[in-house]
Amino acid sequence: MKSFSKAQIIIIISIVIITAVATYGIIKINEVLNENESLRTQAEISKPNTTIENSTTTKNPEPVQAAPQPVITVEKPKTIINQNNIANISQTGLEITNVKTSTMGYSTIITWETNMVSDSRIFIGENFYVSDQKSSKTHSTTFSNLSRSTVYNYEIVATAGSLKSSYFGKFSTPSDYTADFEYSKKDNCFVVIIENGSGVAIPDVPIKISGSYFTSGGSKITPRSFSDTTSIWGEVEYCNPLDEVKVENTQTGKVYYDGELPLYFYR
Repeated sequence: MKSFSKAQIIIIISIVIITAVATYGIIKINEVLNENESLRTQAEISKPNTTIENSTTTKNPEPVQAAPQPVITVEKPKTIINQNNIANISQTGLEITNVKTSTMGYSTIITWETNMVSDSRIFIGENFYVSDQKSSKTHSTTFSNLSRSTVYNYEIVATAGSLKSSYFGKFSTPSDYTADFEYSKKDNCFVVIIENGSGVAIPDVPIKISGSYFTSGGSKITPRSFSDTTSIWGEVEYCNPLDEVKVENTQTGKVYYDGELPLYFYR
């Protein structure tokens, strides 16, 4: 039988011990791994059955836009305001401008212009008057025999082919007239002056002058009446000596004066 030396014996024992320790370690590692696997399996089994659904974010629906509507273009009427704040309305390009009224006594002249050659008419109530100028850019119409203290509303209608334009305005006649008297340069004559309330002499007023006087013997004489229209200075000359005088409008019957003549004449 072969004998081993002491050193050899020590080496063999060391190898056996190392092998035993390694084997034991491997066994322990496997046990730990198996235990962890068992715990993981139990955890999965005990975990509640939870289904995670994909979350869906719902956005607010986009507003539904209505189909675009066709654009309707309406040409705005051109409005021109005159000094009386009266409107000139034109939807055609034909315009009435520079409207002026001039009232003297019982007559009024209305003038206006158009931006193109046109015919014009003026309507007052149910009546209408044709402009003095046809197919022109400048127009005028004269109104006579008007009533006193009256507001007249009128409409100017201008036409040029198929184009048409209207202008609405108004004017008024003076309120009350009075008669004033002055000496004339002629013997036994005096001047009657018709004025408005502002003391402005009024032309073209149709008046009648009548009256009476007394002779030195006390007899009352009534001369023939005299009718005339006031001049551009608002005057009418009367050449009969009167003590009492009456001045009245021959168209309206308005009496401007009725009393003693405020002038003295030697007879």
